[in-house]
Amino acid sequence: MTTQRTIAIRPPFRLARLAVGLGLTLAPVLAQPGLAFAEGDAVAYAPPTRIGGFVDPGFLYCEGKKATIVGTGGNDRIKGTPGNDVIVSLGGSDRISAGGGHDTICAGPGDDTVYAGAGDDIVRGGTGNDNLQGNEGLDLLMGDAGGDLLDGEEDADNLYGGDGSDWLIGRDGTDHLVGGSGKDTIDAATDDDDVHDEVIGGADDDLIFADDGGAVADTVHGDGGFDTCPADPADSVFTCEA
Repeated sequence: MTTQRTIAIRPPFRLARLAVGLGLTLAPVLAQPGLAFAEGDAVAYAPPTRIGGFVDPGFLYCEGKKATIVGTGGNDRIKGTPGNDVIVSLGGSDRISAGGGHDTICAGPGDDTVYAGAGDDIVRGGTGNDNLQGNEGLDLLMGDAGGDLLDGEEDADNLYGGDGSDWLIGRDGTDHLVGGSGKDTIDAATDDDDVHDEVIGGADDDLIFADDGGAVADTVHGDGGFDTCPADPADSVFTCEA
């Protein structure tokens, strides 16, 4: 006859502590809330292993913050809360709407679409061709390997394309746009107001638009490669070949 013991696990309970005083044997199994164990079963907490911007398995992290919403390895539709969320979507081509609050999002592998929503948000795209959209607030959008679209939308944003041929759009606010490696297209000419943008093309041949017609000068650094940089006469343009 086998006797069952049910152990209530309340996050952030670390399962490794079960071994203390219970004589449990540790083995590579990952605990889930509400899991029941028979006497003699092996139980373990899997130590975190860093993968890109988050940690897996064990407790998942994004940009050093513990995840509050976690997707699956498939194609997910994830909706955040009005508060401050930490979202990790894992694999698959996911669609993430973070909602309000100051959110932190790691989209992971796959072709993902992320709507950061209002608030000061941090978004890391991961591998794949990602579509990362900011909104109101001071947003940090980071692409990775793949051809990514990063759109800061409103307010002052920081956009980093990463590897691959990316498209970066600054829009409203004083933006900082960095293409990274790959043949990037960077648009700092869609501002609705007179603001100062700073653009760095990065390695390879980039196309940088800074000709917004505004009275405030932008700063453009083509960096490596053969760069084409349409700009206004007042703009400061460096290392652009055309």
